[in-house]
Amino acid sequence: MKESNLKNHIETAIILLMLASIFLIIPYNGIDNDAQINTNVNMQANLSQTNHPAIIIESDTDFESQGFPGSGTYQDPYRIEGFTISTSEICINITSTNSYFIIKDCILKGSNIGIGIHLKNVSHGTLMNNTIRNKTVGIQAESVYNMTIANNTIYHNVQDGVTLISGILINITGNIVFQNGRNGILIYQDSRNNTLTWNFVHSNDAYGIVFEQYNNYSLLHSNILAASYAGIAMDNGYCNSWNISDEGNFWIDYSGVGWRIINGNAGSIDYHPQLLPLSYDIFPPTIDHPLDLLTYTPNATGTIIWHAYDTYPKEYVLVIDGVQLPSQSWNGGPISAGFDNLYEGLYNFTLIVYDQADNWVSDTVWVYVTQKALPPPPSTTTTNRIPQGGNAIQQFQIIITAVSGGLVLTIVLIEIHKRRK
Repeated sequence: MKESNLKNHIETAIILLMLASIFLIIPYNGIDNDAQINTNVNMQANLSQTNHPAIIIESDTDFESQGFPGSGTYQDPYRIEGFTISTSEICINITSTNSYFIIKDCILKGSNIGIGIHLKNVSHGTLMNNTIRNKTVGIQAESVYNMTIANNTIYHNVQDGVTLISGILINITGNIVFQNGRNGILIYQDSRNNTLTWNFVHSNDAYGIVFEQYNNYSLLHSNILAASYAGIAMDNGYCNSWNISDEGNFWIDYSGVGWRIINGNAGSIDYHPQLLPLSYDIFPPTIDHPLDLLTYTPNATGTIIWHAYDTYPKEYVLVIDGVQLPSQSWNGGPISAGFDNLYEGLYNFTLIVYDQADNWVSDTVWVYVTQKALPPPPSTTTTNRIPQGGNAIQQFQIIITAVSGGLVLTIVLIEIHKRRK
């Protein structure tokens, strides 16, 4: 039994030593951004799924010959429902049809290749309650007429979430479109008289909604438009309306005062913009990242200042070396943490900022106090970056390794002493 305990303790100690050694094996090259973000996004659930190969419909008769049942309306046409299709090809490809059809409750995915749903020269179709992810494009509709794209969840596609090319009388409503590699919804090549309402579009790599040239006379209102990396929306078309008589769209960057000008050559304006509803706020506050290593002589004083923002600010918590201070109310402005009379050593200042929807973001600043003269941090306005190198980190690595090595030796000596008794 004693030999077994000794073996277990030695194995534990060796693991600790190996973990500590990682600090020496991996060079410290700086971290672009150590902010941590926690958000909750409810993905659409599709129940009672059946695996199915890729579907190709090239005429109205193909619906019937492939055994698809009604009802897609107008005297009970065709229905494609409840399939999971995983392929590097086009999951559902429909061309040259006039029959009414509906595609609903399907999960369409593939290894970032192909299109989820591709429609060309098609009319009278409805795409509803589908989840489309990890394709090149989620939905691509070309030369289509009188269709509805509603309540789909479209995300993690390499290019656009929804691409509409030469579409007329297309109703795009209630979709959740996010984290696609280019635009959320892209409309171009002579599309007109379309309606976009109640779509939740956010976190795409280019724009949320884009109207390119020759896309005219469309109506957009009640869309929830949050952050995308290039911009929230762009309109290069003509005579597109971004509001109805008393209701525009919800904008994450709207201050609550005045109109919302839309980027692009069209000169479009949302004359009735609205604040992003709190119920749709899945976005954490934004926060900058002060320099991680501040060097001072002992007993010196200093202040760390974070610049944070959120439409719905709530509170913040400061944690110093693992000790949490009481939370403080936050009005959306800068947050500061002062210190004085610190002994020589390395100190961890972590700020956690919450909004009213309990989304949060955190940032950590290391304060290194030493009597040894060190070069001052480089003067720069760049945020979200830790200076490369750093004597404090190197010394911290050595301390961890030494402590772990001492722990190994201590455990071994204790067990040897027990056995000798």
